[in-house]
Amino acid sequence: MRGTALLLFISTTLAASVKLHWVDGKTPATTPAGTAFGLPWAQGAFAKNGTVSATDANGKTVPVQTWPLAFLKWSGHALAADSALSESLTVEPGDATEHDTPVTVSQDASSVTVSTGSFKATFNKAGDTPVASLTLGSATKAQNGQLVAHIQAGPDPEIGEQSPPVTVLKGVVDSTTVEQEGPVTGKYQGGDHAPFLPFTARFYIAAGATSVRVVHFFVFDGDQNADFIKGLGLTFSTPLSDALYDRHVRFSSSDGGILGEAVLGLYGLRRDATNRVLDAQFAGTPLPDPSTWPSTISS
Repeated sequence: MRGTALLLFISTTLAASVKLHWVDGKTPATTPAGTAFGLPWAQGAFAKNGTVSATDANGKTVPVQTWPLAFLKWSGHALAADSALSESLTVEPGDATEHDTPVTVSQDASSVTVSTGSFKATFNKAGDTPVASLTLGSATKAQNGQLVAHIQAGPDPEIGEQSPPVTVLKGVVDSTTVEQEGPVTGKYQGGDHAPFLPFTARFYIAAGATSVRVVHFFVFDGDQNADFIKGLGLTFSTPLSDALYDRHVRFSSSDGGILGEAVLGLYGLRRDATNRVLDAQFAGTPLPDPSTWPSTISS
């Protein structure tokens, strides 16, 4: 299981047992992408290919994965999504507890599929669509994920001056490998621009997770006087099947608030749609069958 939400900080000198706590001192309410952290060990305290056991502040065993890092006397560890949500975690060498539904990886000649049970992510091994699809249950939530770069042929103009042209490039994958069973590597190309910006994109998926954490590295190898990065992003197409009145656009704030609007609002009309219909739309839940609406609204 792979993923990172918050790093854990070492609070005691590493010995046979290590007690960890959250960096900001606050236990998170959720870790949807899992948690990853590294530990340094005293000489002889931990074998290179050893495993660890983990328990939370209540003494409950927590599933944990371990792998050796490239750094001397360090080990890497990952926890499942929404696990170890207590004020501390104690780690010590020993037999690790496995998650009830561990991550599975399967691949064929053209793609790699990672599954946590209810959530499944499929990645293409080559081409300009690294993420083929993201599926939750039986429903495809997003597909055709592409890495996109906007390259401007000069700096932003002064007011009144003409803007330099912008070229849209797509990240083209050269190879895909699975790590810990993996990075996706390639370059951006498109239009008349030569391929450049070699990148590595890592996708982290933890046991029990229904989301993906993405880390994107790139090297700028363009012309500093002509290749101005206007934007970098990851775009998806989203299959939508519900009626417009049952689709919503939502924006979340940093303090947890959400602003939501229906794509086709039935409120604010001269004709009353009735509270039964409007309350459902305000709540973002499916509306009653249109045949039960007032005829002045459904017609």
